[in-house]
Amino acid sequence: MNVKSIIIVVIGLLVSVTAYSQQPKETTMDLLTHTVWEHGKPIYGDYRQMVYTDSTATMLCPKANGEVSTVTWRYYLTDKEEFSFDKSKIGKRVNGSYYMAMNLYGAFTSFKILELSKDKLVIVAMRVNGGERTPCIPWDYTPLKR
Repeated sequence: MNVKSIIIVVIGLLVSVTAYSQQPKETTMDLLTHTVWEHGKPIYGDYRQMVYTDSTATMLCPKANGEVSTVTWRYYLTDKEEFSFDKSKIGKRVNGSYYMAMNLYGAFTSFKILELSKDKLVIVAMRVNGGERTPCIPWDYTPLKR
C-alpha cells in the first residue's frame, strides 16, 4: 500500500467513527416503550404486563377466567422525585430516573426506576399523592416472550 491508500483508509475510518458517535442516544422513554414488559409467571397469579407509550402506562392483569383487567396511568419522566403532578411534562421524550404517574381518578404515584435496559426493568413505588414514602419491594420486569 502506498501513502495515498493509507490516508484514504484512515479518512474513511474517521468518517465512520464520527457518524457512529453522532447517532442519537436512546432515551429512557425509548427503552420503556420498545417492548411489552412482563412481571411474574402466569401460573402464580401475580402475573402482570406493562405497556408504555409516550404518555401512558397500561398494566394488563390476566385473570384465571380468561378476562384481562387493565389500569392506565398518564405519566412523565423526570430526573428527581416530585410531589405534585405536572401535566405539561406528559409525553416529552426525555431521560429520567423517576416517573410520575396519575390514574383516572387523580391519584398520582412516583416511581423510581432502579434499573432499565433492553432486557430488564426494575421499578419501585416511592410515594402516593406526595405523601410519606410507600414501603414497597421492587418489581422486576422482562420483555414479553412471544
